[in-house]
Amino acid sequence: MKDYNVDISKKILLSVDEAQALTGIGQSRIRNMIRKADCPFVLRVGGHYLIKRKKFEIFLEEETQI
Repeated sequence: MKDYNVDISKKILLSVDEAQALTGIGQSRIRNMIRKADCPFVLRVGGHYLIKRKKFEIFLEEETQI
């Protein structure tokens, strides 16, 4: 299997570590958000959680407008 290095700015799915680096939100806070059953920006793959970048960005924009 090839190892592809993709720039974080071009990724459509993010790990919790990548989401934390991109937003500055703590990993614990992100993990709490994605564990909720109704989380709109999480993709569960087996036991792993991936964050849908576009939906996550929209979620953050909506939350900061309150």
